[in-house]
Amino acid sequence: GCAYAQPVQFDQQPLEAVATIDACAAAYDVSGDRTWRDEMDRAFGWYLGENDVGVCLMTEDGGCYDGLGPEGPN
Repeated sequence: GCAYAQPVQFDQQPLEAVATIDACAAAYDVSGDRTWRDEMDRAFGWYLGENDVGVCLMTEDGGCYDGLGPEGPN
C-alpha cells in the first residue's frame, strides 16, 4: 500500500490560508450554504492571530509576514 507522510505543523504559509478562503468563497457562491462563509471567516482569522501560535501576521503597513513558525512570524 501507499505510505503517506504525516503533515507537519510548521512552517505555515499565508498562501495556504488565502487558498482556503478562495475555495470557501467558491463553495459559498455555488451552494449558498452559510457554513462556507463561516469557514472563510475562520481561515481569515489565521491572519489576525487565530493560529497555532496566537500572533497576528498582518503588518502595520497592511502587509503580511511570509510565514508562521513555532516561535512566531518570519
